Amino acid sequence: MSRPLASVVIPAHNYGRYLAAAVESALGQTYAPLEVIVVDDGSTDDTAEILRGFAGRVRALRLEGRGVAAARNAGLFAAEGEYVLFLDADDLLLPEGVAHLARHLQEHPDADAAYGLWYQCDTRLRRAFIVRSPIRDGPVLPRLFLGNIVATPSAMLLRRQTLIAAGGFDRSLTFTADWEMWLRLARRGCMFGAVPRPVAVYRIHARSMSGDLARAARDVWQVLDRYFSEPTLPRSTAAARPDAYYNMGLYLAKLHLEQGDQDGAVAQLRTALAHRPDRAASLDLYYYLARAIRRRGQLTGTPGVDEVADATLALADRLPAAGLPNSAERPALVYLAAGLMLRHAGKYRAALRCLGAALHLSPRVAAAPRHIPVIVRICVPPRLAAARGVLRHRPRAAFPPLVATALAAEDTRRPAGIPAEAK
Repeated sequence: MSRPLASVVIPAHNYGRYLAAAVESALGQTYAPLEVIVVDDGSTDDTAEILRGFAGRVRALRLEGRGVAAARNAGLFAAEGEYVLFLDADDLLLPEGVAHLARHLQEHPDADAAYGLWYQCDTRLRRAFIVRSPIRDGPVLPRLFLGNIVATPSAMLLRRQTLIAAGGFDRSLTFTADWEMWLRLARRGCMFGAVPRPVAVYRIHARSMSGDLARAARDVWQVLDRYFSEPTLPRSTAAARPDAYYNMGLYLAKLHLEQGDQDGAVAQLRTALAHRPDRAASLDLYYYLARAIRRRGQLTGTPGVDEVADATLALADRLPAAGLPNSAERPALVYLAAGLMLRHAGKYRAALRCLGAALHLSPRVAAAPRHIPVIVRICVPPRLAAARGVLRHRPRAAFPPLVATALAAEDTRRPAGIPAEAK
């Protein structure tokens, strides 16, 4: 039985340093038949030169800086495959990624899209985590309103006609075009199939997290306002409005923190807490903030692990204190959350110091029954935790063989005069 043609569309704008590896990963798929289309959206770097090296193996299209949504649409309407996957130019596909996703679509004719897990890693592919998206089959609309919980586009294979029938990506959006598309498909009754296997590699680097955050916020609120204003929205979905605005406000705050913009983060957090004031007493809120501050520290070298709790507390002090009966409760929650984050990051002694501070500030809050599992996670010694699988998110030092090949491709294909990225 012949298999349907799959199209991998790679929108690219000034990502020449990563593009060769992305293309090689698409061409290296075990699935066949497969075509690769690169849409160069007005690049001014060496993208055109790199694409000439793939002449005869890749179809290249050229746009003049019309944005990622327009580039995806150009590839979508030029594609000939029954299936289509949109691979970001700085990401990679694992060798069997398309095969795993296509198998699901072939075995489940009622599924309109299949999405999998992915590795999240640094620029040089030296350290990775498997991102365990809330993987589930079927309708996903209520959970989609809480954030883009389905997948990065690089980890999703869709039936091309489903996308065409939906009208393609919204070109008025930059930051949320993929999320809005998944929402639109879900509102149309499309079914999403979950494949619990890693299928892609998603790189985090300074440029991938940068950009116009004001535009990002505008896009996020535009999408939420658009969908929650629909009179035909099911009542059960409409009830998720406070959580949706809270979650996305928290996400936008994280982006501001990762760029070092404390004032912008505070503004977004206040918006989030206006919709869910009770979350000011939630350990999850402070864990999220501590993790974002720690991420900023990894990018810039400050703050160090010992300053994460203090930096988180300084930020938290600028937020409304609804649900916190006394002044010691918030610092206790902050230090407990920072301890858990540092424990997950492998900073055992720093985590214990934070736990001690939390218990000193407010034993009633820090040792509340709901926090006992957190205390256990922090206190379990590293060797025992690794042996028993206590920590869910452990760094993955080893990648599939593709990664070494991709990294070598970047180094060998980089034209003279373009410096290698700092190791």
